[in-house]
Amino acid sequence: MKFVLLLSLMAVCLGAVSRKQRCGSDTDCVTVKDGKGNGQLLVDGLNLSDKENGETVATVEKRLPSWFGPPRPLVFKYSGMVLDPAIPLAEYGIKLAGEVEVFTKESSEDL
Repeated sequence: MKFVLLLSLMAVCLGAVSRKQRCGSDTDCVTVKDGKGNGQLLVDGLNLSDKENGETVATVEKRLPSWFGPPRPLVFKYSGMVLDPAIPLAEYGIKLAGEVEVFTKESSEDL
C-alpha cells in the first residue's frame, strides 16, 4: 500500500515539474500563435482538464493583450479546426501547452 502511494505521489510530482517547465507555473497553459507567424504568447492560469466547466476560447481571448495578434474579432483554430468560443478547450482535445492559432474573421475564411 505504501509503495502504491509513493508511486502516485511521484507521478503527481513529475506532472507538476513538467507543467512548471512547460507553463512557467503550476497551472495549465496554452500557446497562442498569430496565424501570420508574427509572434506567440503563453496564456497560463487555465483549467484544461474540465470538459464541462473548463476554459473556453472566449476566456483565453479576454486574457490576450490588445496589442497581440490580428485586429479583433478573432477566430481561433486548433489543428485546422475553427473553435467555438463557448466550448471548453478540453472538448477539442487541447492539452497542457497546446498550441492554438488566431486569425481575423476575414482571413480565416480563406484558409
